[in-house]
Amino acid sequence: MEVISLIIKIVLCVFSLFLVIVVLLQSDESGSVGAGTAKKARGLDALLVKLTKFAAVAFMLLAVTLVVLQRFF
Repeated sequence: MEVISLIIKIVLCVFSLFLVIVVLLQSDESGSVGAGTAKKARGLDALLVKLTKFAAVAFMLLAVTLVVLQRFF
């Protein structure tokens, strides 16, 4: 069970770094974007929002799983 706990801890660290990077890459909503890059910026922002949601949900699930494993096993 310790091996599984270690693997979850490593994956949790990777997801936390990924979550920080994705959040920092998102553009500011109040910032103005040039006319030529507005469409690309919106597409990239939409992708970053989806990646942020995925990373946040995965982070929470891994954290809860780790707590349950350490508490009951």
